[in-house]
Amino acid sequence: MKPHDPYKTHNRVTAPLDKETCEVTASFQWLLEKSRSHPITEGNRIETLICGQEGFGRIAQDIEHARGSLCIVCWGFDPGMALVRGEGQANYPWANGLPYGELLRRKAAEGVQIRLLVWYNSSGSSVQNNLVGYVATGNTPPGGTLTSTWDERNPNAKTPKPLADVRQDYCIHWWRDATTGRIPNLTVRCRDGVVDKVQASVKDEPIKPSQQGGAVLGVFDEQTLIEKYATHHQKPILIDYDHADGEHAVGYVMGLNSVTDYWDDAQHLFDSHLREQDFSTQAELKAAEEKGIRTDAIVQTALKAGQPISRKPFQDYACRIHGPALQDVWINFARAWNRATALPPLMVPFQRNRPPAPKQPAPLNTALNPSRLSQPVETSAASHVARLQIVRTQPEEAYQGEENTAYDQSIKLAYMHAASNARRYIYIENQYFFYEPWAEQLKTQRQSYLQAHQNVKNPCQNVGLLHLMVVIPQPENAGMVPRTYDTIKALGHGDAMPGQQAAVTAPVKSSFLKTSEQEIAAHAAQVKTPTLDKEGVLIQDGKSLRMKVLIAKMATANPPGGKLGSSRDIYIHSKLMLVDDNFMTLGSANLNLRSMAADSEINVATDSIPHNRELRKRIWSLQTGGLYDGGNAYSDSMDDTFEKWKKLAERNARHIEKNERFEGFIVAFKDERVAKDRVG
Repeated sequence: MKPHDPYKTHNRVTAPLDKETCEVTASFQWLLEKSRSHPITEGNRIETLICGQEGFGRIAQDIEHARGSLCIVCWGFDPGMALVRGEGQANYPWANGLPYGELLRRKAAEGVQIRLLVWYNSSGSSVQNNLVGYVATGNTPPGGTLTSTWDERNPNAKTPKPLADVRQDYCIHWWRDATTGRIPNLTVRCRDGVVDKVQASVKDEPIKPSQQGGAVLGVFDEQTLIEKYATHHQKPILIDYDHADGEHAVGYVMGLNSVTDYWDDAQHLFDSHLREQDFSTQAELKAAEEKGIRTDAIVQTALKAGQPISRKPFQDYACRIHGPALQDVWINFARAWNRATALPPLMVPFQRNRPPAPKQPAPLNTALNPSRLSQPVETSAASHVARLQIVRTQPEEAYQGEENTAYDQSIKLAYMHAASNARRYIYIENQYFFYEPWAEQLKTQRQSYLQAHQNVKNPCQNVGLLHLMVVIPQPENAGMVPRTYDTIKALGHGDAMPGQQAAVTAPVKSSFLKTSEQEIAAHAAQVKTPTLDKEGVLIQDGKSLRMKVLIAKMATANPPGGKLGSSRDIYIHSKLMLVDDNFMTLGSANLNLRSMAADSEINVATDSIPHNRELRKRIWSLQTGGLYDGGNAYSDSMDDTFEKWKKLAERNARHIEKNERFEGFIVAFKDERVAKDRVG
């Protein structure tokens, strides 16, 4: 039987048959061995850091040790956030530590060359507020930059300056200095999506973005948002790569955004003095809800009670890397840096002419390959020697593999390839889980695998179960509900979104039904939906897939006697997939069309079993309050672990409904909302 390999990522191998035992021994290919543009490198060290306290803390430590250069790529940058917290700073009362902007200012003064590359789109950035203190938010239509501080608007103020404005004014002044050359050795460049390149990358997607509806300002449909408002979503950091022949080079590939909302520790406390105070107003929350954006219910309760509350808990990761894999992180950075332009200078009030942008340095050498990358550097006991592969989504650059394309979608290839090898478990944490082609590919690969067993007279019931465990937040925007529903419906769990399920299975017969609602219902009806047998195993086309699925979210409990509620949702910003302890990918890419084909993204992939197993056990222990880390994750222990996770998630959901204490963080996923439009 010919293997099912639509993405042409598998190398065909011939394995010898032992004539005496009739056994075959062969190895799995977990990385993209056919890729010529993304080499697999040996002799690296990798350490995966959980949440912002670990990730940002280690980044700050490495920046402090920087000797020559610092290259930072950001979706967003917040100069007012502290990387290391718990150290009171009188000059920065909001931060609980030294602001990122001050750390960069200090390193630049030491002579370190700092290159900051950000995504900037005048309309998109003001909606996302990704450049805190630079872009003006709340404008209709959105767009523009901040032109004045609170002090400049209130020269004769007789009331104390609000803490939120103290913070904002710090950021405004930092951007003014950074974009006008007043921080020597620091250069800021920006980039935006290239529409024709994005359209070419999206064109061959099996499920096209919708042209129906207008979920944003009543104007922009899903296709417009994805193709004309693509972002640069990468967030790698490189330190001292082009200094001292790379002897001290270290880098990061991660999901963490350099914005204060993304800082949290692994405890995910209900309210933490280490997370900054949430300065949202009732008007801002109301405006967000009117746009379909899900806001933190605890913040709304706190505002009504007049009680300060910290920003919401966040789950995310960062990978610290040393070794030859950094060359691909450098190539990604240098090419983008050379294409980018200077971020427009931030003006001051009544300034008639925009000041000239600082003189730009010479282009970087994209082929730079320092000879001392493999020199030992300071590492922790948690780091592992590993084979690594840097994979990307980059519509502006080509991919070379079995088939060459004008755009790079190697992250998608990595997700599809690794899932096709899965035998015991797939564990996913992702901010957005609505890439239906991945779910369909997983089921098709499972059918092919089971058919191969049948071809050699091995009954289906003898094949070990595959356990898919998906941990996601409730979609942040109502327009993301339809695609999320379609994806989990394809995995047999559409009932976790009962509102959308009811809306698409029995649409209102009305001439006033929006075209977008009709399109959403029509597509949902076409989704290949498995049923579940009495054991919860998926049945597709009358045949067992020998696969179970758990969809969960995360929440944290309020300590006994705490006010404002018994629990608070943890926002999952993670972009992580682990498979059988044999494979991990982590980085900036979500499981949606935007991250697979439109936005620029960067992930790292590894087949290091020691690293992956240790990470999996640590994450699963945290998720379950120390109860179920999965042990060795072999078939028998995975069956037991999966059932215990499922029972714990369901039990926690019941406890939350009754305002009772619960264990760990995992909670059965449920979303009651109904959506009439799509947001990409």
